[in-house]
Amino acid sequence: NSKLVYTLFNGRVEGTSLSRGGGTAIMNDVWDLANQVNRSGFTMPWRLFTNEYWSPTEVKNSIHALKYTKQIDGDTFYDLLVKYDTKDYNTNHGARRDTVSTFLIFGDGEDTWYADEAPNGFFGGPLFSVEGRLAFGGAVSTARDFSHVKTITLKGNYTTQLNNVNQLKFGGELISSGLELKYGSQNEFLPSGNYWSTMDVAPYRLSFYGQDKMEFKGLIAILGLNLDVINPNHAWYEIDVYNDDFYSSNYTSDSEADFEQTNVDPQIELSPRLALSHPITETSKLYFNYGHYQQMPIAESLYRVRRGFSEEVLTIGDPNLPMAKTIAYEIGFDQSFNESYLIRLSAYYKDIADQQNYTRFISANSKVNYSRLTSNSYEDIRGFELELSRNRGRWVTGFVNYEYRVNTSGYFGLGYYYENPADQRNYELNNPKQYKPRPIPRMKSVIDVHTPVDFGPKLLNQGILADWHLNIISKWSAGSWFTYNPNNISGVEYNVQYRNNYNIDLKFSKIFQMGKVNLKIYADLYNAMNVKTFSGYGFEDGFDYNYYMQSLHMNEDISGELGYNYFDGNDMPGDVRKDGTEFVPFEWIFDVTQLSSPSERPIYFDSASDSFVQWTEEEGWAAVNQSLYDDVIANKQYIDMPNLSHYIFLNPRDIFIGINISYDF
Repeated sequence: NSKLVYTLFNGRVEGTSLSRGGGTAIMNDVWDLANQVNRSGFTMPWRLFTNEYWSPTEVKNSIHALKYTKQIDGDTFYDLLVKYDTKDYNTNHGARRDTVSTFLIFGDGEDTWYADEAPNGFFGGPLFSVEGRLAFGGAVSTARDFSHVKTITLKGNYTTQLNNVNQLKFGGELISSGLELKYGSQNEFLPSGNYWSTMDVAPYRLSFYGQDKMEFKGLIAILGLNLDVINPNHAWYEIDVYNDDFYSSNYTSDSEADFEQTNVDPQIELSPRLALSHPITETSKLYFNYGHYQQMPIAESLYRVRRGFSEEVLTIGDPNLPMAKTIAYEIGFDQSFNESYLIRLSAYYKDIADQQNYTRFISANSKVNYSRLTSNSYEDIRGFELELSRNRGRWVTGFVNYEYRVNTSGYFGLGYYYENPADQRNYELNNPKQYKPRPIPRMKSVIDVHTPVDFGPKLLNQGILADWHLNIISKWSAGSWFTYNPNNISGVEYNVQYRNNYNIDLKFSKIFQMGKVNLKIYADLYNAMNVKTFSGYGFEDGFDYNYYMQSLHMNEDISGELGYNYFDGNDMPGDVRKDGTEFVPFEWIFDVTQLSSPSERPIYFDSASDSFVQWTEEEGWAAVNQSLYDDVIANKQYIDMPNLSHYIFLNPRDIFIGINISYDF
């Protein structure tokens, strides 16, 4: 028995580039836009109210694949795959603006006012609105990308059952890439900030694997070995890290041949794998997994030489870098009961070494100042999971999972290398090498409440009440920890935690079978409870962010070490002012009698009298009304909300109702 399948896929994606420097990411949702607008300062109006701040982009991709599968006998089969992919990128500014004033705005006869297409269309020169806050041209649509990528993949797998105990499987894969990359940032208004990256390389990688799956009296063991080969197939520079002629603006394209290059040696890595599953009783087992995994580096980063407007190097790669390696361990215990329930407890540890990061090199005269791709980063991930699942049930199935995970990351060596010894000593005294974020517990569950397939009466051979499904998908996560340190107090790290968050989605569905036609009706409710979760976005600039953070009445243990006047409380980032209530700020004043122009809006804390007071035109200073004070505290009216209120909550309830029709040939 054999099968030959040919697959053809052609696609085109048009959108708005998420990058301002030629990156390939495209804006997909409101979160992407909110991230770009958040804390963007004076450019915020440009981003929101013009069509040209980001470049339009187009990606064309094509895939041709041929797969052959052969069943030799009942114990042996193999498959072969040949695939050819191409991707073409086109990121540029849109159509240029017609600057001829042809649009009549007002007037008649000789007393008229005409305007051009502004703000529509691309215009590279400086042009601003009357009040100066809105740019109609200049530093807009700066991303450029005219790259072409092609990839050829050859892959094969062979599987055979040798006997009742051993199943052998082995195979290999060859991936050969052609990267013709040309991308960067072009700012017609301020060309000194332009940069560009070009490369034409053809790396390839080769991998082989072999494994033996052994089963004996309930014991399952899988022994495997992977061989990974990566060949940059390219020469690279042998240059001192502070070489002025190559890294600084001294460089010219005519001098490129003067810099020594040597061929990069291929890397070869062996990765063992082991998986064991050992029964303890008829309803329980222990299992253990161990393996080495190689992460192929991003080719574009390895070969990049990004130069600025004056030909100085801004960023450079290094194809000599080793592949990142993960060593993973997992041990677990499974216990089933009542023939349909399973409890799973597992603990895991992952040690990730040689991750890509960037290291800065700065010469003594500062003419050389660039980032070099290095492999000095590491990460440790450890934690445990507890899961209760029900795989069989007449009315209810599903699972509930709890995970507790801790990450530690850092880097070996230094993040900055200064040629000047004094600068180097100062850097080493003030920069940590390891980051220890706090753990973030999380829970998730999927509960399928359904009617049995034989439930209720039938109408036209259809079980009207049978096989209806309600999927309840929920998740909860402790708030993430981050560092808030507006005054750069030494030793403050991961000191603030966002409010915990949760979400529930509901999915209803029912399938009616009519011969070979399946008719599915469904309704999906995302964020069914319409929970307003603080997005972390919506801040106009850094000042707006600090106004929000310092208006929170956080615990004294947090605020007390941050170097600003605070009010003690139990607030956490993510807390918001109650809808429909006015903003009533709390302000700490050393002596209110010294205020030259007090306002009637705030509640002042007068340090001199150790009391909360308010000021009115009629009565001057007086103790704050207790009822008002209590309402302000209860409604959190003192919180200075982000200015871009439309980005504060980005997960509204969404309801989708639909019909799906499929045909079984």
